[in-house]
Amino acid sequence: MRITATEASRGFSELLSRVAASSDSRNILTLDDTGVGAKVKPFAWASLTATEQAFFANKCTPLSTMTQCALLTPAQQITANDGNQMVGYLRGWQANEGTIFRDRVVVDTITGVTSNTVSDSQSQALQTAITAITARLLEY
Repeated sequence: MRITATEASRGFSELLSRVAASSDSRNILTLDDTGVGAKVKPFAWASLTATEQAFFANKCTPLSTMTQCALLTPAQQITANDGNQMVGYLRGWQANEGTIFRDRVVVDTITGVTSNTVSDSQSQALQTAITAITARLLEY
């Protein structure tokens, strides 16, 4: 099945409708490598182990960790160092997008061209990746 650019755009809009400034209702999963029970768990701050939380926290300590840190105000650096805010941004929270964290754009991984739309070739590549990931998850 091929997804057109129009369908991909509609899907993108649907995902955005499930995200607010500092919350979302998306079901995003990550690997659960604790060896207990399920193979996946919710990708949410409260579900992450202390080690996983540490990965997302303190990204502006030192200031050189993320390129934008040196350009942020001290208050913004506190937000950038808050791992819950980083995970929220990765989940699609929009409150700090384009200010503390980078703005959302579509990047062609071959040419590096950025845009706010999805081409048919990008859509096909995305569909191929989703199919592969879904097959992998179904193995578990």
